[in-house]
Amino acid sequence: DEAAKPMHLRSMTHLRDLLQTVPAFPCVLVQQCVHDEMCGRDTGPVEEMRLPFTLTTPL
Repeated sequence: DEAAKPMHLRSMTHLRDLLQTVPAFPCVLVQQCVHDEMCGRDTGPVEEMRLPFTLTTPL
């Protein structure tokens, strides 16, 4: 956004709708995973999950 803050999107469809007018570029979905922490298996820092995807094909 204008203040250079991360945007919180509702879905992949929402993301595709927002970016439909820009040229294709590499994308990575970054998702925070808290399952290990919630299940009491936290043995260190919980790393984020990074999934590459394109704006033109389904995830």
